[in-house]
Amino acid sequence: MARALDATFVAVSPRGPRRIASRDFFRTQLTTDLAADEILTEIRFPHCVPHTGAAFMEVSRRQGDFALVGVAAQVSLTEGLPGSVISDVRIAVTGAADTPHRATEAEELLAAQEFDAARCTEAAEALRSTLHPVDDLHAIAEYRRDVAGELMIRAVIEAHGRAVHTAAA
Repeated sequence: MARALDATFVAVSPRGPRRIASRDFFRTQLTTDLAADEILTEIRFPHCVPHTGAAFMEVSRRQGDFALVGVAAQVSLTEGLPGSVISDVRIAVTGAADTPHRATEAEELLAAQEFDAARCTEAAEALRSTLHPVDDLHAIAEYRRDVAGELMIRAVIEAHGRAVHTAAA
């Protein structure tokens, strides 16, 4: 979720504090931008607006294992408009590549539009076309790409439903 929401990581060392953008924090699987003498002390997330919902979906071989693929989504709805117009959407994929992948092309297809399941399918295709998963002994790249698209649809639908629920409350 940190990559989807543009979180900032704060690391402290004898040299003082250092802020690291989420896009720069993750170097490769299980490796971060932290120096040997730094410790992570904070993760700062931007404040979310009213009428926002979030969801995280993952597929793993066994419960508790590292995800073969995970998708985080956050959907914010435009206040005061009829229907459910998406004012902002954030999507990131984890486990499919060396670093978390921000699905900006999919986000662009969904933002500033009324929520539509067919548009979610189109956004999933955009995600699949820009995602470059890795093959390893747990899953092939094609499987990860397909699962990422399906999980994205489910996560966006779930996040949208939660946003609608908060707007109705």
